[in-house]
Amino acid sequence: FDVPLSHSLQNYIYEICADEEVPVTLVMAMIDHESKFNPEVVSKTDDYGLMQINKINYDQLAKNYRCADMLNPYQNVFCGVKILSSYLKEYDNDYAKALMAYNMGEYGAKKAWENGITSTTYSNQILKLMSSYEQEVKNNAASVDDE
Repeated sequence: FDVPLSHSLQNYIYEICADEEVPVTLVMAMIDHESKFNPEVVSKTDDYGLMQINKINYDQLAKNYRCADMLNPYQNVFCGVKILSSYLKEYDNDYAKALMAYNMGEYGAKKAWENGITSTTYSNQILKLMSSYEQEVKNNAASVDDE
């Protein structure tokens, strides 16, 4: 992808996504939206790094995956994809639901669903970005076929 991430980090993202059966275009869209590809960004609400992982998750991530530095782009992406993968599996690959759970926490997402809310501005923005990344993949594949 034509984004400000090193080729080695992009390859790593691709491998983690393949291992976890998460579309790489979805993860790239999330990184784009969450951090604009800045691995050192910290939000006012204690969300860290490329995938804006909230500090509340640190203990569990450290215990489960031995990840302690959410400003390390490799650890951040690994944990973010693991979290997203678990939501995709739990919600039958419903991207909007998985994104809502990622963004709001499962409790917040379930409350929204109980009130008939099945998508949010956040989930819609990510899915729109994902579509543009999928188009980039198609365009790149077409240009390779033309050569």
